[in-house]
Amino acid sequence: MKWVKPQNIHLTLKFLGEINAEQSDQTASLLKETADNNCSFIISLALLDAFPGINAPRIIWLGIDQGELPLKKIAADLEDGLTKIGIPAKTQPFSAHITLARNRSCFNQQALVGGIAGLNNKLKNEKHEFTANKLTLFRSTLTPLGPIYEALQTLPLGNSC
Repeated sequence: MKWVKPQNIHLTLKFLGEINAEQSDQTASLLKETADNNCSFIISLALLDAFPGINAPRIIWLGIDQGELPLKKIAADLEDGLTKIGIPAKTQPFSAHITLARNRSCFNQQALVGGIAGLNNKLKNEKHEFTANKLTLFRSTLTPLGPIYEALQTLPLGNSC
């Protein structure tokens, strides 16, 4: 397992890939507009799951229980604006999740599946929530030791809601 470093845990609304300077400036403007037009909201964390499926976990992620609708609206607002500036739309629908780890091996897979089930039993009895109150545009640089994230712009979500 390769765990996401705690300082790198985030919820991705849209991965942009390589963009040019003009698109970067337009993205910054779009992010401000999106932040201004959406309000802070509560996110409640749900259970662990995996891509492509829980019985063959390659990516372990934490789902969202409360707050999925505002996240989908923000992601759709961004997607609409970004396609207008030449950034391709996603081919898959937005799925609100927080990636926690990547499984790089089939070794001891049943133990991993069992561990996820055990953690989910514990999570069912706990409530973990936070306020989503900002949008951040990150630059990610891939290195042999993992990604390095640099916040380029952080904007508060609107308060007039």
